[in-house]
Amino acid sequence: MKEFWTRTVSAIIYVAVLLTAVFSGYYYAAALFFVFGLMGLWEFRKMLAFSLITAIGIYSISALLAHYIFPEKMWIAFTVGSTICIQVILLLFLFDSVQLDFKNQATSLAVATTYVGFSFLQIALIPIGFGSYDPWLLFGILAIIWTNDTFAYLSGKLFGKNKLFPSVSPKKSIEGAIGGAIFGLITAAIFGLYLQELSLLHWLLLGSITIIFGTLGDLVESKFKRMAKIKDSGNILPGHGGILDRLDSLYFAAPFIQCALLILNKN
Repeated sequence: MKEFWTRTVSAIIYVAVLLTAVFSGYYYAAALFFVFGLMGLWEFRKMLAFSLITAIGIYSISALLAHYIFPEKMWIAFTVGSTICIQVILLLFLFDSVQLDFKNQATSLAVATTYVGFSFLQIALIPIGFGSYDPWLLFGILAIIWTNDTFAYLSGKLFGKNKLFPSVSPKKSIEGAIGGAIFGLITAAIFGLYLQELSLLHWLLLGSITIIFGTLGDLVESKFKRMAKIKDSGNILPGHGGILDRLDSLYFAAPFIQCALLILNKN
């Protein structure tokens, strides 16, 4: 019972801080996710050996360029493109299609700065995907992820028989993933029906991207933790683990979401 209340209070505080920053304005949200990115890099040092100072420096300069010097221009496109390239490689690594030498400092640094750093940068840029700051856009993405995670867990508990990816995450089931995806898309449809900035079709597209790459992101982080032989990336959120544990779906999906928003913004 004590663990239940610890998890509940921790989750309430986390969600309250997150949503307060998102709905307080662009710079509050950007500052929070920048800090989350720094924390994520610190936690990632448990999984890969890389120069933390160098990674933080690259991440900080990139955030400065994206938010203040080249907003909505080439630097955002560069960070999106480079992050997607690394994450595609990590997906191949997840399925053992490629072998990565993580003892190589350059490889580890490239993965850390893009997979973690640049991904958190993309989260902060999602609400300005159409120019003006729209907190409901990011809130919608968060709601889709939370709904997907909740109903994937419940569906897995009730109907789960076939393992989704047993070598990496033995508790996840195909039935759970399907149940989570259905309710995640229902959540996306609700936002599409009641918010005017994006059409229903666009929300369903973003919902699909979020669910697919969010689920893959969860698996990729699980593989890194298995490699490092750790249960959680950190302990900043009692009962829930670290920042990477809580936001693995969001930060992995973020560059793909941002890519879709950049394309939609031109149409």
